[in-house]
Amino acid sequence: MITLNEVIARLPDGKAKHAVRSFNLMPHQNRRAASVKELAISLGLAVERKALPRGLAGRLVPDAFSESGYLIEVNEKDNVRRQRFTVLHEIGHFILHSTSSDPFAPVSNRARGVDEYGIIPFYPDDGREREADECASAILFDHGALAAAESLFNGDLEKISKHFGVSVEVVKIGLRQFGLKK
Repeated sequence: MITLNEVIARLPDGKAKHAVRSFNLMPHQNRRAASVKELAISLGLAVERKALPRGLAGRLVPDAFSESGYLIEVNEKDNVRRQRFTVLHEIGHFILHSTSSDPFAPVSNRARGVDEYGIIPFYPDDGREREADECASAILFDHGALAAAESLFNGDLEKISKHFGVSVEVVKIGLRQFGLKK
């Protein structure tokens, strides 16, 4: 399982580390869940809601105009809670699976596992999707954030999910992942 400490260790500079740590420490601000789009932007990623093919929640694609060279596209047809976790998931791919900031470099010069279009493809058997989910969960729930919310809301899953701005199913997975429920 990927931890928040491992995520932070992979970040390139203090600004990025501070952004991720602050997001984890304050998942709920001004009566609403903290903005995942603002987190992505602070990491140099642009975010756009787009009509994507059915079954595709989001993807990380090259973008010459973003600071990092990448853009997160999120399926506009998905509900907001799904879109929020998708952004975190794609941030996970960016942190864990992309090593080049030049999306237009020859394929041989980019991170292994990035296809010829610069998109990190879905390979169900190679573990990258699970790793991106674990990274997203670590950013959202690690360092006691989920345990604190569970205690604060007396285990009410709907309130916890609203606090983090994700689905109840994501909260259930997080509870199991962090050893808070069986």
